Amino acid sequence: MLCVIKKIMRNNMINMTTGNFRCKDNVSELIIRVKLKEILNENIIEDGEKADLEDLTVKWQEKKFGKWEKKFYGDEKNCLTDLDKKYHEEIKKRPEIKKFLYSYVDEDDYSQQEENVHNSQFTSELSKKMENLPPENDVELKNKCEYTKNLLKSSLNPFIDNKYEVMYIMGDFGEYIENTWIKHEYILATIKYFPKRRLLTIYPDFNIFEPYKLTITSDITKIYEYTIENASHFVNDRENDLENDILDKISKYEKKINQLSISNDFLTPPSEKLNYYLFLEIKSGENFEYNNVYVQYFVDLPLNWSCFDQNQLKGTTQACTRRNVDGKFYFGAIFEVILSVDLNLTKKILDTPFIYFEIISKDTFNRFRIEGISYLKLPILPGSYEKRLECLRIRPDNISNELRRFFIGDFMSYDDITWFSMPKSHQDVVLNKQGTTTLSSGSIEIKFNIIEQSRVFMETDDENRTGSRRERLISSKLNGGLAKTVREVLKAFKEARRNMLEAREKIFT
Repeated sequence: MLCVIKKIMRNNMINMTTGNFRCKDNVSELIIRVKLKEILNENIIEDGEKADLEDLTVKWQEKKFGKWEKKFYGDEKNCLTDLDKKYHEEIKKRPEIKKFLYSYVDEDDYSQQEENVHNSQFTSELSKKMENLPPENDVELKNKCEYTKNLLKSSLNPFIDNKYEVMYIMGDFGEYIENTWIKHEYILATIKYFPKRRLLTIYPDFNIFEPYKLTITSDITKIYEYTIENASHFVNDRENDLENDILDKISKYEKKINQLSISNDFLTPPSEKLNYYLFLEIKSGENFEYNNVYVQYFVDLPLNWSCFDQNQLKGTTQACTRRNVDGKFYFGAIFEVILSVDLNLTKKILDTPFIYFEIISKDTFNRFRIEGISYLKLPILPGSYEKRLECLRIRPDNISNELRRFFIGDFMSYDDITWFSMPKSHQDVVLNKQGTTTLSSGSIEIKFNIIEQSRVFMETDDENRTGSRRERLISSKLNGGLAKTVREVLKAFKEARRNMLEAREKIFT
């Protein structure tokens, strides 16, 4: 696997900036090379005499030890943790180290506070370059800067998974004092990788043409310069085409596996059936008398309707208390009901069910009270709906019933809540509710989606067909009823003919 990184933004006008890259391949193949030189003639910095000190080539998360670490981890007494013991064994196997350059990896306990402190030690040209920036009407440069600013801002967003791995390339410019090495370390490069977004950031950016300068001030002021180079192996055109072909084959194979894992048999209802899917959300309620309320729903099915799971016909939300800001009860409870209707047996065209809502309160003494009742006749057309349902309850007709509601509760007073609409058991056209006193008690907000499934909808629309699919569904229902009647007549005729033949045989015998 080759490490191919694609640059997102580069602003050549800024000497020290953050490089942002999209890492297409495995980041473990990333190789970074740092070359460090010392400027011997500090009076002529541009063309001064330079002495090559050393260079460090390091892979991603490859540990390179410094002088202080070699002495510390080399003594087994200092190694207490598993990581310390691991470093002790590595130093025993390869004791060679660089004089100045080394690395910290993600496992190391290196504080980022030190990063912020030592980064200020760089002799950066950023402030000088910012003073010489062109006016803000330079749209191209402004867009580049805004893009980088937004990219870095998004990496700090707490609502996005921004877990990253970090690695530091360090330089230790300390000195010996009485045979004791006093480290004086600086961060030369900080590399971070965000696995979720495959984003690689490096500060400062790769730069092999204009070296970064670093001034070390102690008893003697020294000036160093260093370059950061991406030394990863870059693919040529032939390797790139080969890799793309392999990736295409893998993608096609994964797609084939996914297709095989999904069944091709899409469940469809019989020709005379219609499946009716209800996805319900009870969102909120308000203006109820008591606090700590919950909602019960009940689906009343018409004749010839059925439910795949009878437990879906009723359900209960959790209990909610009134919110102090707007006085609402937020339930946010979702339910799913799958129904089926036999089109050949229905006398009416899709007489849809009623759904009833019962709002109940419960206090600390376990007293239950009906806060309101509402109902809704489900629509015949599929789609998404939002409704606000007004609730009511029966008003107590005397003082004793009011006292009973207050002290005991009136939950058991409502035997049949379908009475509030049109009970299924009532056969007359008119339901007399005279003398009943009701009281408006509040409202609830619901949202529901309806999906209908029938084989009629699978038929394609062509020029020979007239009317919409729903009209063809009604026509199919009527034709299906007619076909059923014809089949019953033929069955009765065959049975009568068979009886006649049996009677004839008895007469002649």
